[in-house]
Amino acid sequence: MLYRRVGNSYCYTAFESEQLTTLLKREGGKQATVQYNVFSTFGREGKYTLRSINGVLLADGKRTVTQVDQSGGQILLGGDEALSCP
Repeated sequence: MLYRRVGNSYCYTAFESEQLTTLLKREGGKQATVQYNVFSTFGREGKYTLRSINGVLLADGKRTVTQVDQSGGQILLGGDEALSCP
């Protein structure tokens, strides 16, 4: 699970990938570099794909490079309004 703090709240992406789990365990860090492809319609951010984690390419635009089961959302705390996640 990847978390990104926004104000007092969090955006998260949950994923399931044996390759990424092995890589992240081997690196032993608590932080990862994550890139997203964010798609906009009429200037409003909408759907997104997880582009890469620590340099492992998962999606190039809408084209999936590495199949990863993923979902995401937001955890609102401290009176924050709805977040623009990712």
